[in-house]
Amino acid sequence: MTTNTTKLHTLDLLAYYGGDEPKPETNQNHIRIYAHNLCPFAARAKYTFSAKGIEFQECFVDLGNKAQWHKDFNGGLIPVVENQAGKMIPESTICMNLALRLAPLGQGINVVPTDPMEAAKMRYAMEQFTKKNHGGNCIGLLNSCGLNEEKVQTFLNVSLPFFEEMCKTAGDKWLMGTDDLTLLDIHCGPMWEKIYCAEESGALPDLMLRLNWRETAPAWCAYVDRFREHPAIKPYRFDPSSLRAQCEKLIAAAALGQGAPLSMAVLEGNFDF
Repeated sequence: MTTNTTKLHTLDLLAYYGGDEPKPETNQNHIRIYAHNLCPFAARAKYTFSAKGIEFQECFVDLGNKAQWHKDFNGGLIPVVENQAGKMIPESTICMNLALRLAPLGQGINVVPTDPMEAAKMRYAMEQFTKKNHGGNCIGLLNSCGLNEEKVQTFLNVSLPFFEEMCKTAGDKWLMGTDDLTLLDIHCGPMWEKIYCAEESGALPDLMLRLNWRETAPAWCAYVDRFREHPAIKPYRFDPSSLRAQCEKLIAAAALGQGAPLSMAVLEGNFDF
């Protein structure tokens, strides 16, 4: 399959299959974000652009069939943000900061607290989340499909209690105690959302039973439910059917001692390309 060229300069979702297929022509009307629906790092970029009210075109890429131009640019990683002049930047945190710079003053959600000390506290909390590898624990647990006992125990005994305490402290507010999202929510939320989505997908029922987070982490569950329904998040959130397909691929690949990169195949049938 090939990219639908009639959509290149619109806001319509694109599917790019990579390999020998040329890089899609630059969208001359809108920002484009090269991503995949199941990538939490790409979600951070998309959610920030959405929160700041900046329109963009999503272009899903096949990470199991990376094009040479993509590998040459940044090793074939996502997200990649491309502007209307064809200039591209990589990495989720850089893309998030770009959204802040591109948004006119006062547009969208104020995702950075106006008080300098609160803004500094938010940045510190984001760094600590990354430093302690809490997002990595979510990804590692899901990618192992619960077959790695060490990852299960790390999630149960270290990360999930930490997540629950964060959300319990926030109460009915967002993670910084604010009335709307900040970058801290967008930094943590996609990692939480992806693993949480496994329950809705019906994938990995044995693992979901073991994690039992409805009983042990009710504040976290309530937070992720609210996060996924936020108007800035909902149009771009992870698709449960696609996640189920990815988990099935991971299990089959693990039996062969292989990995299963995020592909276009797990998205087909769930999105209108």
